[in-house]
Amino acid sequence: MNKAFVFSIILIILSIASISIRFALNDSDSVPVGDSLWELTWSFELTSNMSESEIRLATPIDTQFTQVLAQNIALQGVNIGRSRSKKDGTREIIARTTQQKDIGLDVNFVVRVSPVGISHFIKKKDELNAERRQIYTTPLESIPSNHEDIQELANAFLNDVEEPGLVFNALFDYCTTKIRTDSQSNLDSVFDVIRFKEASVLGKVRLLTTLARAVKIPARIVMGLILEEENDMQPHYWMEININDKWLSYDPSEGYVSEVPPNFLPIRKNGDSFLILPEPIQLKQKYLEVTQRDTTIDFTNLGEKRFVDILDLNRLSLSTRLTLALLLLLPLGALITVLIRQVIGPNVYGTFTPTFLALSLIHVGWKSASIILCIVTLIGIVGRFFTTKFELNRVSRLTIVFILVAISMIFSVSLMVHYGLAPDGSIVLLPIVILTFMIDQIYRLADSDGVKIAMIRLLWTFIVAAIVATVLQMNLVGLWIVSYPEVHLITAAFVIMISLYKGQKWMQKIGLNWMLEPKKAKTKKNKAVVESEIT
Repeated sequence: MNKAFVFSIILIILSIASISIRFALNDSDSVPVGDSLWELTWSFELTSNMSESEIRLATPIDTQFTQVLAQNIALQGVNIGRSRSKKDGTREIIARTTQQKDIGLDVNFVVRVSPVGISHFIKKKDELNAERRQIYTTPLESIPSNHEDIQELANAFLNDVEEPGLVFNALFDYCTTKIRTDSQSNLDSVFDVIRFKEASVLGKVRLLTTLARAVKIPARIVMGLILEEENDMQPHYWMEININDKWLSYDPSEGYVSEVPPNFLPIRKNGDSFLILPEPIQLKQKYLEVTQRDTTIDFTNLGEKRFVDILDLNRLSLSTRLTLALLLLLPLGALITVLIRQVIGPNVYGTFTPTFLALSLIHVGWKSASIILCIVTLIGIVGRFFTTKFELNRVSRLTIVFILVAISMIFSVSLMVHYGLAPDGSIVLLPIVILTFMIDQIYRLADSDGVKIAMIRLLWTFIVAAIVATVLQMNLVGLWIVSYPEVHLITAAFVIMISLYKGQKWMQKIGLNWMLEPKKAKTKKNKAVVESEIT
């Protein structure tokens, strides 16, 4: 058996064993630095004038950023029936009264908030069938989307625009700019809001939801809490619309578009109250308390420092863990590059070049990165072309190209500022450096193997970089690797196994040879040229 293959198997076994030991030793009650724990206590006092009735109490909903860790429920005068999860994500506790008397509901929840997301949470598409779509477009007493005045107002925003997203953007702008929010106001009615151009938080959300349903965009109100220390802890309201089978969150009072901050905890969707009560039951008193638990541990002031603590990367600050998460995703980019080169077929400039290009795409942004890539590549290639006429050595040529690129970037940044694409000047340095060194390699390959091969390799380098960029944006995967860095022993094992592959490239098997570099006969000149890796 091949020694390299055996070694890769050993690496996989070591990785699994290390992860298992770390998982077993992890404190299940510990919270990573940067996350926060909140304790929610709700108390309700009710009076029932009916012997048998049903009470429905909404409970916090898990999201990409929030997770319910524990709950405790105490009921007086009622029997707990069951817990129910609705299709919209709302979770309810169903309680039933048995006789006419006072009722007490006391519930306690412990909720974790993670600014970077809960690793196990998977955000799924929500494809609405005809029945569910009707639920979120049907008018209600508090959402009178079929009223002629509402229809007239909503249709004024259509302006022959058929794209639902653009229509809703116009409705959102109207509610945020034309309607003043007053948190102390009691203007909850949609018609009062339109009349007085003023609304409570709930009133503005109801208006936006009503207008969205009037133009047949599925919409629903979300009731929840904003978990922050300096908050009166009154219920907060926002809304969601369904576009392309995806629910997007909008807060017209706070101005949030497409998504709300991580500390927004939803409690009921498609509704605006904690409790749903039948008429014979009256709410006498409501008490709501939200407190933050202390999860901060100052490792610098501990009397005893254990050397083993350096293995616990979750003790580091959130910003440090995010940086490490990105760093630990880079080997996955290199693994993808090796897989594409060794098994699939295309060749690229260097093993690490696509990964570093992907890194620059993430930090600069796609629009700004495209401008930078085009300008640097164009200036670099033109500059490199003219420097060859002076018969300079490689170091001198590269220096001149770098100077030309640096000067051109001054005007490039100015151009991006002019069109509102202004990037941080410090982060444009990465693509400049990478591309400047790559330009010299492009010319060396063009000199030895021809311009066609050089351009094909450049194209595949950009394609692989785009693929790697999608991996580098997986923050949750990166944070998981920060918790279990031994997983990269498996990455190393996969690299070894891939390198052992000596068969035909996959693209050749399926007849896509025309997309690969043409084979070139070896010459003395080719043997003398050694392509250096960009690291």
